[in-house]
Amino acid sequence: SAGDDDDSAGDDDDSAGDDDDSAGDDDDSAGDDDDSAGDDDDSAGDDDDSATGISLPCQSRFFNTYDYLAVDASTFPTGAAPRTLVAWLKMGGNFNNATVFAYGPNQADQQFGLRVMSSWQWEVSGWSSTTNLNAPMTVTNDWVFAAVTYDGSELKLYQDGTVIASRSTTLNTWRTAVGGTIGIVPDWSSTFNDTQGWMVGWIHSVGLWNRALSLAEIESAMHNSYPSGPSSGLLGLWSMGEAGMDYSGNNNNATEFGGSQSSDAPAGLCDG
Repeated sequence: SAGDDDDSAGDDDDSAGDDDDSAGDDDDSAGDDDDSAGDDDDSAGDDDDSATGISLPCQSRFFNTYDYLAVDASTFPTGAAPRTLVAWLKMGGNFNNATVFAYGPNQADQQFGLRVMSSWQWEVSGWSSTTNLNAPMTVTNDWVFAAVTYDGSELKLYQDGTVIASRSTTLNTWRTAVGGTIGIVPDWSSTFNDTQGWMVGWIHSVGLWNRALSLAEIESAMHNSYPSGPSSGLLGLWSMGEAGMDYSGNNNNATEFGGSQSSDAPAGLCDG
């Protein structure tokens, strides 16, 4: 296959990637006086907005080699802007550095995404050793919940609600016309002569926010109550069992390129 891609091309100084996006939504903190008195809506998320989180159906999508979904990435965080990515997934049979979600070019420090490497390692991929974050994947034959948060300086990786890796780094994420992809890295979405990078397994959901969620919010998402509302920063929440329907209210529904609906879903996710 194409070898270890994470250290491929691109100089770190390849422009700072949309500084205006990395500023981190100051407009939320401005606040009218009537909202400012003890208003914590920018930190861990407005209680009244996130308390009634969005729940998704208990079904998933099975991805095999060459199956993926594409979404518009025009609002996704760039540069060193804060963000959170979450996903419920279960790996299948033979896979080769499987991509869960990604956007940005295959250039050093310019991509942001989550992959499961063939060695059963999580990789938060910035496409270079200076921005990648790796940790062992200890759940290999069942559903697992992954979350990645970045607050502008610290990158954290969670597995089933527990931090398993972190590092201080400055991201420099770009966007491209290809957009975001679920099941493959964007630059390889039209490559059908190589198995590297393709997801093989099930995905229940993928969510993206423009801020770092708190631990409590990550746990809420893990239990199928995804933080939402005007101040939540939710950019996209894609239900894989419904062909990538976007539940965020932003109408960023996915475009299908293969895959099949499945009744398989994380145990207990819809109980109660």
